[in-house]
Amino acid sequence: MKKYPFFLTLVLFLSSAALFGAEAIQWEKDLSVVLKNAEKKNSLIMIHLYTDWCHWCKELDKRTYTHKRVIDLSEKFVCIRINPEKDGKDKVDFVKQFDIPGFPTILFVDNRGALYGKIGGFLEGEAYAKEMEAVLKIEKSIRDLMEKHEKGDRKSTYKLIDIMYERELYGEAIKLILVLKKEDAMPDEPVYYFILGNHYFENKAYNDAYNSFMRIMNKKGVDSELYYHAAYLAGYSLYFVEGKKEAVAFLKKYKNHEKNPYTSIYARLIQYLESQ
Repeated sequence: MKKYPFFLTLVLFLSSAALFGAEAIQWEKDLSVVLKNAEKKNSLIMIHLYTDWCHWCKELDKRTYTHKRVIDLSEKFVCIRINPEKDGKDKVDFVKQFDIPGFPTILFVDNRGALYGKIGGFLEGEAYAKEMEAVLKIEKSIRDLMEKHEKGDRKSTYKLIDIMYERELYGEAIKLILVLKKEDAMPDEPVYYFILGNHYFENKAYNDAYNSFMRIMNKKGVDSELYYHAAYLAGYSLYFVEGKKEAVAFLKKYKNHEKNPYTSIYARLIQYLESQ
């Protein structure tokens, strides 16, 4: 007897699986494999950070990661689960660079560690899927603009920097800002000089950092939070350029301004510098 019925049943099952998508999120275990696959597929990585004692982590497993749209969208990412309390050093070191407010935390990153999105806490399936879609939309925008940037379209460069600043992709933003600076095409935008100043400060180019922050402070109409953040870093930079006395005097000058939202932080820095 021919066994066609079984064959047809198998075909129908496989067809249904293809039609309705995966039945579960495919979680990888090896971080090196995840990073290689993300690079190979040009995909972002979805990292689920959890602990064994975390109630809402278990609720994500039960109620969110079983949601059809979440499962379908997960195929556009390379997915990995990481337990910082139990997993190996490679995984723990990789996620140390990110601000982890608690558990669960979900990170959307590329294979170089650039952060594209974050979910802190539990979300139901539909809300979680919307966050995934938003991350994918941002990624597509960045890719499209990057193509134009590489062809010399500087309007696209400006848009890219704005997107990356909003998404806290500071490392990517500074690469573009340095291209503009080299071409002498830097717009007189305070945020650009803030990113540039931070870059100089981190690389111990304190005089350049000081000048970048002062450029922000000398511009009219700067948002007060940005202004006083720049003043704080200008004062700290001044410590390395001219010494303790000048830096402390500078910081004290701005510390008690009525609009300064960082007076307590200024006080701590002044106390630290005076003790040196």
